[in-house]
This record gives sequence, C-alpha cells and structure tokens, in this order.
Amino acid sequence: MSRRSRGRWLKLPAQVMCNVRTGAITFTGDVRISPVALTMDGVSVTTTVPPPVPTPADPLVSQTKWIGLTTETADGGGAKLQELLDAFKLLNIPAKDQIKVIQQIHKQGCLQAKLVME
Repeated sequence: MSRRSRGRWLKLPAQVMCNVRTGAITFTGDVRISPVALTMDGVSVTTTVPPPVPTPADPLVSQTKWIGLTTETADGGGAKLQELLDAFKLLNIPAKDQIKVIQQIHKQGCLQAKLVME
C-alpha cells in the first residue's frame, strides 16, 4: 500500500496492527512471511510447500485445519500475509486465533514487518 503526498507516492513501511479486543488485523506495505512451520490450537501453518516429511520422532498427525503457503516467489520475498489471512477466512479461523498465529510468527522472527498490538 502506498500513500500519495504532494504528487509522489510514498511506500509505507511494513507494519501489522492487531487489536485483541475487536479482533481487527490491519497492515501496511507488502508484508511477507519467511519460511516457517507452526502448529497452534489445532491450526497448522507452513510456508514450505510441500509440508515436511513425517519421521518417527515427528510423525504426521491428522490435521483438520492446515494452511500451506508458497515462499517460492519471483522476488524471493516469502509468502504474503494477505495469503495467510485469506486461508484463515476459508478455514473459518477465529480472529483471536489468527492474532495468536501472527504473534507466534513474529516471535520466530519470520514476520517481515513491525508488529503492533493494541
């Protein structure tokens, strides 16, 4: 997203704002997600497609809500946050759980944006 100022377009820095009370998630810029895999509250997210191969130490568990995003983009920038939010919508993931997943991705250093919690 960009904002026009005095006839020029300014690129806004990548930032994600989450309002825990209302469940609102807003973001600016082209927010990307670096390669990551996580499971939280019955939701599994991986930005590595295909998903990791199960091993005896890490077996494949039956998953009812799985989100796979590709990080193989032409610019090498990673998956887009918008793709993750679209997948959440398709799977009917509650906003509070979406915010938890975004927070965890940020904690792992894989959210390529500043995270602001309100």
